[in-house]
Amino acid sequence: MLARNGVIVLYSFVSPYCEVWPRSVESLKRGNTFVEVFVEHSLEECIHRNPKGSYGKALAGC
Repeated sequence: MLARNGVIVLYSFVSPYCEVWPRSVESLKRGNTFVEVFVEHSLEECIHRNPKGSYGKALAGC
């Protein structure tokens, strides 16, 4: 609704499943301008920036 009315909308998607991403993108593109921004960091930097400790837990097998 916001995009249809000219409002810029930002979405953040994180999915561990490759098959989910194309469906998400296609649903957003319908009638809208779509721009994808990819940000890449080293695993060490992701661990350092993660306040919830999710990366450390995953690496520990939790």
